[in-house]
Amino acid sequence: MFEAPPRLDRSVALDALRAVLAIWVLFTHLVPAANTLIGGYPDLEAVRRFVVQVFDSDGETHPAVLCFIVLSGYCIHRNGLRLSRSNVKAYAIRRVFRIVPTYLLGSILGWLVYEWLFHGHKAQLEVLTAVDKPSLVNLLRKLSCLSSWAEGWWFTSRQGNDPIMTVGVEIWLYAIYGLVFIICRRIGHTTHVVGLLGVAWIASFVVYQRLGMRFTWQWWQNGSVMAFLPYWWIGALCASEPVGAFISRWTGAWVAAWLPLSVWSMSGHAMTAGVIECKKVLFGLACAAAIRGLDKVRARRFLGLAFLGKASYSIYALHFPLIFLFLVAGVPLWPTAALVVAIGVAFYLSVEHPLDQFGRRLARRRDHSDAASGAGQ
Repeated sequence: MFEAPPRLDRSVALDALRAVLAIWVLFTHLVPAANTLIGGYPDLEAVRRFVVQVFDSDGETHPAVLCFIVLSGYCIHRNGLRLSRSNVKAYAIRRVFRIVPTYLLGSILGWLVYEWLFHGHKAQLEVLTAVDKPSLVNLLRKLSCLSSWAEGWWFTSRQGNDPIMTVGVEIWLYAIYGLVFIICRRIGHTTHVVGLLGVAWIASFVVYQRLGMRFTWQWWQNGSVMAFLPYWWIGALCASEPVGAFISRWTGAWVAAWLPLSVWSMSGHAMTAGVIECKKVLFGLACAAAIRGLDKVRARRFLGLAFLGKASYSIYALHFPLIFLFLVAGVPLWPTAALVVAIGVAFYLSVEHPLDQFGRRLARRRDHSDAASGAGQ
């Protein structure tokens, strides 16, 4: 897994996919909120409800978020750590500057909007989201990302930007990837180490389900490191051989196995938590195969979407509080969507991208410094 040379080119098609997923998440939250506060969008709400029935009728992780997680694992390992050339400290610097500033600023924006709505528009706020009193302590809990491990903290840490909690999970997934690489570099046995992650995921699921610990389905599906772990690694493994070829070869099988489970769930039949998780795994495998296939596409017709995809993280991180802000102010659905996307793109160009580039420069210096010190030993 860590032996093959990395892919250092950027995929236009995968950037386009990021744009589609970000817009999907945006409208998933915007449509019901706009219908509640303004009304007049029954057709869009009907479409949203149908999509929910198809993909997550049992309250599981939103399919766009699940695909985002698989895509994250794929892209990180696609050009990530390798035994022959990698500097873990440089990797950490790149990841920190790539994800943490936007996470911090998005969380703070959510808290400020939430504070304003709580004290001035509480009635509207209560019909949009779960309401807890704004608290700096809860904001600090969110910024610490510890709610990804502590279920009780997750509910009180949302504070005006629920979706960004998944970014806190992703920060941990980046750290776990680096730790797995360090272990594999020192002791080898990559297959065994990655296999242990799968065992840990199954064990944690069993513990929450069977051994009497307080289990909250909503937290497991939307904010738990252990719940997201296998899907991120499905993506990472799909970026390497021979696992990627195997996943792609059996694309039809993953879809064929997922489809009857989805139809069964749509028809109102109850499914156990274990079956629901198997359904998610099948969907994750199908996503990984699709991502691998898109990575081979070189068509320039995706360039417009690809630019939007580069800003997808900023759009995702900011969209939830901005939706509330504009809808409460009386802005209709379509102008709200346009404003959220425009602000996300502006944030990407002025904040996220410059900080990302700064982190990359620091990482290169670290690479060169460590290489020079190594050559002098």
